[in-house]
Amino acid sequence: MINAQPYSPAKGHVFNDSLIPRIDVLMDDDSLDVMYDDLYTDHEYPATFIFNNGTTTDTLENTGIRIRGNTSQTSQKKSFKIDFNEFVPGRKFYGLEKLHLNGEHNDPCITRSKLCWDILESIHVPGSRANHVDLYINGVFFGLYVNVEVVDENFLQSRFGNNYGNLYKCLYPADLYYINGNPESYKLMVNDRRVYELETNQDDDDYSDLSTFISMLHFAADSAFATELEKQFNVNSFLRAYTLDVASGNWDDYAYNINNYYLYHNPETGKFEYIVYDTDNTFGIDWFGVDWGIKDIYSWYNGSVDPVLVERIFSVPEFVSRLTFFTEQLQSGLFDTLHIFPKIDSILAMIQASAEQDSFRTLDYGWDYDDFQDSYIEEVGFHVKYGLKPFFTTRHDATENQLQPNDVIPVISNVNHLPRVVHPNDSVFITAWIEDELIPSSTQLTYKINSGSLSIISMFDDGIHQDGMAGDEIYGAAIIAPNIFFDTIYYFVTAADVNAQAGREPREGFNYVIISPDPHLVFNELMASNSSAVADEYGEFDDWLEIYNPDSFPVFLGDKFLSDEAGNTDKWRLPSVQIPANGFILVWCDAQSYQGEFHSDFKLYAGGEQVMMYEQTGLKSQLLDSLAFSQQTTNVSVGCFPDGILPVIVMQSPTPGYSNLNTGILSFGNNQFGVEIFPNPFHDNLRIDISVEEIEILSIEIMFLTGVKIFTMKTNELQPGRYSYSIPENNLAGLTAGIYLIRISGLKDHSTFNFIQKIVRN
Repeated sequence: MINAQPYSPAKGHVFNDSLIPRIDVLMDDDSLDVMYDDLYTDHEYPATFIFNNGTTTDTLENTGIRIRGNTSQTSQKKSFKIDFNEFVPGRKFYGLEKLHLNGEHNDPCITRSKLCWDILESIHVPGSRANHVDLYINGVFFGLYVNVEVVDENFLQSRFGNNYGNLYKCLYPADLYYINGNPESYKLMVNDRRVYELETNQDDDDYSDLSTFISMLHFAADSAFATELEKQFNVNSFLRAYTLDVASGNWDDYAYNINNYYLYHNPETGKFEYIVYDTDNTFGIDWFGVDWGIKDIYSWYNGSVDPVLVERIFSVPEFVSRLTFFTEQLQSGLFDTLHIFPKIDSILAMIQASAEQDSFRTLDYGWDYDDFQDSYIEEVGFHVKYGLKPFFTTRHDATENQLQPNDVIPVISNVNHLPRVVHPNDSVFITAWIEDELIPSSTQLTYKINSGSLSIISMFDDGIHQDGMAGDEIYGAAIIAPNIFFDTIYYFVTAADVNAQAGREPREGFNYVIISPDPHLVFNELMASNSSAVADEYGEFDDWLEIYNPDSFPVFLGDKFLSDEAGNTDKWRLPSVQIPANGFILVWCDAQSYQGEFHSDFKLYAGGEQVMMYEQTGLKSQLLDSLAFSQQTTNVSVGCFPDGILPVIVMQSPTPGYSNLNTGILSFGNNQFGVEIFPNPFHDNLRIDISVEEIEILSIEIMFLTGVKIFTMKTNELQPGRYSYSIPENNLAGLTAGIYLIRISGLKDHSTFNFIQKIVRN
């Protein structure tokens, strides 16, 4: 079940934070020395990676490793990037392609960033999973590290349910300031890197969406700004993240240092998502001479660097009211010392033995083990102006004094519809995350079908409207989709509080759901043993299968999955493209997904198996088609003839990505007779070659699919041998583009010659 809050995946095997896993890296000693001298490069060195969580041990050879970070690369305690697919393309470790092992050399307690990641998760802001690990390189203990999840396609898929939008990594000076209307201008370079670095869709390298967003920030009139911003940006998620930055004193962010964040243009919502990146300069770490423990929460951002997004947000009273509301939530939640101190104590108890043995931790600032212990309760010099616990006490008290009286308009976030793919007669659940100081007095869904009249129904937080658990602030309501596809449901959500203040999402206009027809995608052809028949774009002869859309409308594939394992309904997601009406796509089943979006992560088994195609709607997994096949012959395909029609037969010649009628040559033969017909499809002329082994008279007929004859000829008596007949254009003039039948029959007594086949006129 997908609810209205951002999904945070479980910690899982790699990010289990109830213990300290051990990571071993084994690499050539000379490579290690060179790596330490080879800073600020992307060159990765081969290594063996071993992960031991005390119960199981995983070993991956030929992983990549390099030193990572910005200013931290020159520190004595380095941070590292582990790349599982650098030398083995496509490989993943428990669904991950990379890990960041952060040395946290600026933090004497090695806890600040981990706390930030955990709080982000608790307030439902998309952020990285993290845990403490012990790192050994070539058997030497390199210290206690924080293992941080990388923001990449896998991260996007797990948080947003898709990963095909543009992801921008934004580093200093990423102020979102308007340059001009040319998208190319936002590819500006600083320190040999782009300020807004496109991490996905790099072949397209299209910055139009970012340019449009920045232009809106610059040009939207004050009176329309809130509406325009909410159309293009997940405002509430950003406000929650900003609230945590202010509460934690995270100055190395967008608002204070125009640095360290991601923007993801979510194609399902059309909105940019703000993703936090790098949280070590928090909870009293200071390089500016600013007392972050008492800095005013309403004048926290740095106006001298022009963070235009925050500056304009503070011009909207309703947004400032939401910031106050989210701050109040933190104050009574994890920033209350009664809540946070036990969590800090549990982390300290778990990591202190590792910290004591961490000699690398002492190299940069000379902090010994006593400093490590003291850093939790007092400042320890240099840039650490607060002990960890005193910061929370000071910040909580200062914030209580700074908070302005507030009665927030009900906050409506993350409005979704389930199922994500709606078919006729489906029950469509509209869900929303609705918050207020008290339980809202009214929560309603307003909707209409096409241009019909508006209907209003109540929304419920009762656990039976696909709204999660009862009382979790997720509200839901159900609509029955009409029994006509391509209709549209238009809707908005409202919530009112006891003072009759009403929130609405969207602020103006409607969200909408298009009702899609049930897809009828089918497996049309496959080859499970390909040694020399069909090459992919890399010149490799891999297994392949073809999918056919027999319908008269295009079908989106991004919510469809292929699998060769019973019960594994989401093994491999198809590309986020449309297959046109009566169209075909070819998937290479080569377990080389790194070669492109049409290369799956599994192979076909030539000895025989079953492949399945599923649609995931967000509420159910629907089987669209399955195809079981037995032992396959090398370089021979099996498929439907005609397209999409069972049974599957052995094809005369493979036609990957094209109609199975489009073989070029149709051939038939036995030990007495043989026929070849070409070209197919044909247009001007049709040639028929016939071989006979006995004396025969043949009838050649072309007819409509209904059996009505269009052309008929009869041969003379034929002696054994090969004969060629050409049917010229003037005999075919009455044939429009379409599918026809050709029949060749023997007329001699007791003849068994009877050939019938479909041909195509183009």
